[in-house]
Amino acid sequence: MAKKLTQVEVIKRHLQSGKTITSLQAFKKWGITRLSAIIWTLRNEHGLFVRDETVVVQSRWQPTSVARYSL
Repeated sequence: MAKKLTQVEVIKRHLQSGKTITSLQAFKKWGITRLSAIIWTLRNEHGLFVRDETVVVQSRWQPTSVARYSL
């Protein structure tokens, strides 16, 4: 039986594959609700340099700013 990956491992693999991630994408794809906490763990406990940039996305009613993370 394959080992189930932790949320930290899932996001780490995703970023290491060269992709970016936002909190909405993490929620839709894996049900992860606290992406910023996982990013904190990757930075402070795994020693990764995770970049973040602020991007504007359309919410239901108006544009809003969110963080997009990458390595």
